[in-house]
Amino acid sequence: MSQTETLARPETLPRNPVCWSEIPVTDLDAAAAFYGHVLNAALVEKDMGGTRTFVLPCDPGSVSMNLQTGKPAGDPGTGPVVYFSAPDIEAAAERVEAAGGRLLSPILSIPVGRVITCGDPDGNSFGLFAPHA
Repeated sequence: MSQTETLARPETLPRNPVCWSEIPVTDLDAAAAFYGHVLNAALVEKDMGGTRTFVLPCDPGSVSMNLQTGKPAGDPGTGPVVYFSAPDIEAAAERVEAAGGRLLSPILSIPVGRVITCGDPDGNSFGLFAPHA
């Protein structure tokens, strides 16, 4: 099997198998303010089974992101990377720095759009993605 082939098990794997993302942070309120500023969205505070959580609103059936108090990955690039939709990727990258985050790569062109890898104030890596028009 080549590196670009994907194993398909339609009997067990849904069409969109990624269903949830969670980012561990040390200061929940500060992280909610950071991601809210970067993504131009108001995160919603919720109780998730007794755990205080901030949730990024999304359309029904879409994958969203939660912020919860936990241990961040540490050094950028050492944990999973969640990519957020950012149609105006340049403006979003500016908001990352304005909110206290770091740009870890330049904006790169890939076949399906443009991406940039960033770091939040806790050291978690995340990405921004703008599809080609």
